[in-house]
Amino acid sequence: MKIPAPGQGLPGEASQEGPAGAGTEDEPLRPPPPLRLASILTWQVLASGALMAAATSLGQGSPAGVAAGGLVMSASMFFTRQALGFALRNHQRPLLGIGFFLLKLLLMLGLVFVGFYTDWLAPMSFAVGATTLPVAILMDACYPIGKRAAPPGPAPEAKE
Repeated sequence: MKIPAPGQGLPGEASQEGPAGAGTEDEPLRPPPPLRLASILTWQVLASGALMAAATSLGQGSPAGVAAGGLVMSASMFFTRQALGFALRNHQRPLLGIGFFLLKLLLMLGLVFVGFYTDWLAPMSFAVGATTLPVAILMDACYPIGKRAAPPGPAPEAKE
């Protein structure tokens, strides 16, 4: 095995010169793939609907708890996406980003209140409904619905 010179790093190791994906002369900057919200939400609705139908037909659990779990996780993802978009996009309107994070915090605190002090939601059904978002994100990564992202490969040449 060849020992690298100081500052060169190990073979296959990312350079420490800049942020990840910053690009070099050999490898131009490539933006991350866009988040396909429509596809993720479609998968989540399909998963939640199947789980709600199973809960109804089996008589076990609460279809309303499954739906509430899915809705709370979708709202949380929406608020986070909006907050990051406002806070990080050229530093425009960071107060709106903070406002969306506060809305998300209030949503979660309201959920804690409902969970601890009422019996409106069945906890296990809510947890099952909440897992539909990570499952939907995974399904979207493997089987996207609608427009497909560009295939991996070299980035298009920059025009000067």
